Amino acid sequence: MQAEGCGHDALWWKTFFAALAEGDYHGPVSIEVEDPLMPNNLVAIQKSAVISE
Repeated sequence: MQAEGCGHDALWWKTFFAALAEGDYHGPVSIEVEDPLMPNNLVAIQKSAVISE
């Protein structure tokens, strides 16, 4: 999976989480950040956090 904004755009993630909610799932979602396009995982996590706000 790529960092948000580098793989799937914000609309994809919005649709993904809306589908979970529509299926009455409101629990935790664990997403591993292992993006080979990022210089390191910290950069990927920081970039995803900014887009997710």
